[in-house]
Amino acid sequence: MDKVKLGLKKNVRILKSSVNRHAVYGLIISVIAIVVATLVNCYTATGTISLDGISFVQKTLPALWFLDTLPFVFLLWGQYVGTLMAYEASSMIMAQTGELRSERASLEQRVMHESTHDNLTELPNRVLLHDLLKQAANIAIRHKHDIGLVILDMDRFKEVNDTLGHFAGDRLLKQVALRLIGVVRDCDTLARMGGDEFAILLTRVTQAKRSCRAFSGGLARP
Repeated sequence: MDKVKLGLKKNVRILKSSVNRHAVYGLIISVIAIVVATLVNCYTATGTISLDGISFVQKTLPALWFLDTLPFVFLLWGQYVGTLMAYEASSMIMAQTGELRSERASLEQRVMHESTHDNLTELPNRVLLHDLLKQAANIAIRHKHDIGLVILDMDRFKEVNDTLGHFAGDRLLKQVALRLIGVVRDCDTLARMGGDEFAILLTRVTQAKRSCRAFSGGLARP
């Protein structure tokens, strides 16, 4: 939060200096306009330019009185407008920076999710399954229980793609994934290995079944 405040103050200082610089330019122009107007009116009124003539026209001409106030107007205008624009611009910058950070965090999460999940079924992919299997094996070693890994392969799936097209094949894979999710325990993990191959990681099994390979302490049993 302190860094945000310091950044905001820095932006305000820079923007104020930029705006007030133009106010200084206006101040210089107004001073030049006052000098030129005074000299012209002095020459018109007295036929010559002198200190007495300049003092005379400054005292007698209301238009010069108005011009004399312009430098103060430019200074006040520059200070007010510079501060206002600086704070508004800094607020916009900070808001856009926050949005960019939020989008970056969202993009990073999306990339991480896509790297560990299957794009079609949203199930964990081979990479994530490998990590989960290692974790489950370590836990099994520590607590001395068995884990299991079931590999499922769909028969004649290639014929579905060849006859009905890949779109139908993708729909079939999604339906199979949904049905498998419905029968898998909450403590287990269903993953898509790729193609028409799925895997179910059983984090705890009581005995080895013929349809799967059971692991005890990370070692396969025959």
